[in-house]
Amino acid sequence: MFADAPAVHEKQTLPPGSSKPERPAPELLPQEILDKFENGMTIEEFLIQNKGGFQTRCSNMPICL
Repeated sequence: MFADAPAVHEKQTLPPGSSKPERPAPELLPQEILDKFENGMTIEEFLIQNKGGFQTRCSNMPICL
């Protein structure tokens, strides 16, 4: 048995007195990094170039793959 979910077309509103959180503007990447990803990069290529996974100093940064 599944719980009833609200229909997707229903307009959802915020409770009175609350505000929509603001997202900070993204930081622009250096041209050197943009050039490396210009034609795309596989996960394997990324790991080879970085000699492994993400570095510890980057572990708390949000990422998008």
